Amino acid sequence: YVGTDHRASGAMAADELIDLSGAGQLMILYPEGEIYLERLEGAMAAAERDGIGVEAQTVNEDDPFARHERVRALIARMTEPGAVLCLGGALSQCAAGILRQSNAQGRIALAGFDCDQTYIDCLVDETARFTVLRAPLAIGYRGVECAMNLVYGRIAEPVQYVDATMVMSEDALDSKYAHLTFPLIH
Repeated sequence: YVGTDHRASGAMAADELIDLSGAGQLMILYPEGEIYLERLEGAMAAAERDGIGVEAQTVNEDDPFARHERVRALIARMTEPGAVLCLGGALSQCAAGILRQSNAQGRIALAGFDCDQTYIDCLVDETARFTVLRAPLAIGYRGVECAMNLVYGRIAEPVQYVDATMVMSEDALDSKYAHLTFPLIH
């Protein structure tokens, strides 16, 4: 297996968001899927270890309008300053738009996973505190390297993880992270 340690990246994201926000309440929004469940396990373990209350909600709406309404209703339920961790890119973008519309960035800290141009804008205007990314070609490169090792009879590690990187909002446009935030630029 060559891939990302999703439990570790979920824990890393939750730890950082809790430290940044000082929130006593963490809402985790995630779509269905094995990757997201692994991220959720890591994030929940980190929050529980820190004594932070967690509410995890699945958001599976494919229709962007239905997704927006569901996320808006969930965020509106937050009665005290808190933090929202979105475990997928579309949810991260959706939550950022809702926080902007309701002018709640000062009350609710947001962070997420994955990146596209809309989410980069959320990082630049600091609606989102950070995103967790990995080098987009790293898994493919390491996978081919592993396959070649096996073909030539060399020992290959049975599990190889590609590191995830936390890109803070203030560093979103830093050239050091350009290969992550803008994967077509190398």
